Amino acid sequence: MDALVELVRVTSPDGEVRVHPLHDGRGRACGHLDALRYALGERRVTSEIHRFPRAGDGRTRRVLVLRAADHRRRRREAGRTA
Repeated sequence: MDALVELVRVTSPDGEVRVHPLHDGRGRACGHLDALRYALGERRVTSEIHRFPRAGDGRTRRVLVLRAADHRRRRREAGRTA
């Protein structure tokens, strides 16, 4: 989890971190995803699960999208210093 928090920290103010796959090698759903999302929220990281189309076959994949909880404020502050 520390690595995910660090990735979000160094991402641009309006950026996001995308994490996938959300399953193991046998296609089973990640059993600790809810606990991970809760723990990330405690560290001021918002998380959403989005569906994105896979290239070629038209199927979708689930992707965990992470952003700093204060990303709007960070974007405004970055605009002032630029």
